[in-house]
Amino acid sequence: MNNFACLFKELDETTDDNIKTEALVNYFNKVPPCDSLWAISLLLGRKIKRVVSVKRLKQWAVDLARTPQWLFDECFESVRDLAETAALILPYNNSSNNITLQILIEEYLLPL
Repeated sequence: MNNFACLFKELDETTDDNIKTEALVNYFNKVPPCDSLWAISLLLGRKIKRVVSVKRLKQWAVDLARTPQWLFDECFESVRDLAETAALILPYNNSSNNITLQILIEEYLLPL
């Protein structure tokens, strides 16, 4: 998953097609084929069916961040993006395992 996050960051930080192409080539050369397939699907904008409600995602973020609901709501009002708000307010776990994109989607996300 870290590889995909790095790829996405690299693609987002440049408008240079050569740099984007190089980032994609590097990514596809170092990840397993199943990760490549999921990355292509996500980068093409194919969305996974919503498996969790927005309300539940907000509540999980509040609980995991051990933050009062009102504070999360204020942050969300400022940012106006649930994923970004959650990413900013949730504690960073430096010791997390680098699971593959395929495992993250197929074993954690889809079963929800």
